[in-house]
Amino acid sequence: MKLREAPPSERRTRVTAPDGARSPWRFSPGPAAVAPDRQALDLLANGAGDEGLVAQGLCPNKQVARFTISALGVALSGGQHISRPRLIHLAVVRELCTVPPAVAATIPLAQRCLLTALAAGLALRQFAVASALTMAEAQELRVLMRASLRARSDEHAVFRGHQVRVLPRQEDLIVEPFPAQAGQAA
Repeated sequence: MKLREAPPSERRTRVTAPDGARSPWRFSPGPAAVAPDRQALDLLANGAGDEGLVAQGLCPNKQVARFTISALGVALSGGQHISRPRLIHLAVVRELCTVPPAVAATIPLAQRCLLTALAAGLALRQFAVASALTMAEAQELRVLMRASLRARSDEHAVFRGHQVRVLPRQEDLIVEPFPAQAGQAA
């Protein structure tokens, strides 16, 4: 049966993984995600990465895990490829990730600007250029931001930013470049 002949209730967009398997992404942009997809988002948000998806048995290997994460991003963004921190931000805003409450925290302005930029989908290099920082300064700022939030990765930092209420729960974020003159990588 071809897709055109399928009844409307059976129509689905399917993407094939690099190894020929069907994508585990069963999420439609509707209100509910299938349990494995939510589990994959929760693992990624908590800093598990590709290896974590493989270790938990959600994906057979790292290549399929990368494809799965990419497919999740494409589905959440409406067809565009997005960064992993942006994926986690959208998942939290749309309540697809479980965010346990934590004590509100504050982080320095430079770190908050970087965190917002990552959640908005900017790469570290783009943030560095916009903020007139060298890449070494931007990388140091990222290390400090992760340490302040006790995060293992940029995705985990975005998740922790939501958990401690540093990031707003809105899809479109206003990214203001950090003025480098105000304090280098503080």
